[in-house]
Amino acid sequence: MNSNANPSLKLISLSSGDCGLVFNDRVIVTADPNFETVDQVETTGFNLANALACDIRVIKMQTPPKDDWNWSDVLMLHLNPDLKLFRVSYQDEAGDKTILHFDCFATDAEHAMCSGLQSKTLKPAISAIFDRN
Repeated sequence: MNSNANPSLKLISLSSGDCGLVFNDRVIVTADPNFETVDQVETTGFNLANALACDIRVIKMQTPPKDDWNWSDVLMLHLNPDLKLFRVSYQDEAGDKTILHFDCFATDAEHAMCSGLQSKTLKPAISAIFDRN
């Protein structure tokens, strides 16, 4: 780290009660209130801010709308507020049966398509399942 650079310290609290401490856009420690004490993450954040003589930004956010969300999703949504969550499904040629589906973050449906597989036999179907606007 450049000694002249100001450290960036963020304490992110999610609507689910989960809490994460982020230092220079890297997740340092997290707590799920069902398993750990969130207070320890908050105390660590404020102690670190004091030790580094820097400000700490406290951010409240919605929990990412995916069942299998992770802290990378949280950072991506925080750093890119224009992202939406899309469900990309691939169906057989007749459109009767879904062969594959996944969720991805993208700015629009076209970019969500680019994150999927390219196939001449499967038909893509995309729907926005979360839009913060």
